[in-house]
Amino acid sequence: INYYFDTQNYGLANNDETLRVRQSDCGLKLEYKFNKKYSSMIRECQEYSFSIKELPSEISSHIITPFYDRDKTKFFLQGQLVTYRKKFQLDRTEICLDSNYYLGKKDFELEIECEEPEEIEKVIEILGCSCSSRVIGKYKRFLRQKETIGKNILE
Repeated sequence: INYYFDTQNYGLANNDETLRVRQSDCGLKLEYKFNKKYSSMIRECQEYSFSIKELPSEISSHIITPFYDRDKTKFFLQGQLVTYRKKFQLDRTEICLDSNYYLGKKDFELEIECEEPEEIEKVIEILGCSCSSRVIGKYKRFLRQKETIGKNILE
């Protein structure tokens, strides 16, 4: 389960950053993703994560300082996304098949994690997949659905 946090005006999302608490069989982990770079179908980013004991309702920016260098602020729980994941290993590459459920929506995604970009192209060729040119992460998809629901409620 991914619990997403952001400012009231979505300051992290607007800077293409993600702050979440991930709940898995291993416990809770706070994760901050930043400095995202996109090239074709590849997304690279820096990640900072550590284990926590309980799910907070808000997170202070001081907890992700030295990486968050803007004004001090608080991040509030925006909602959750549930992922069912099946992992496979191909040489040094991890392949994840995800089913995601959030805000009444279900989608699927293929994640390929590796150290060398050439490995991604190799896996895509082996699987016979075609890919979109721009990757839209789970958090952005979650926010799009949240916005759609909000518009429908107001109409």
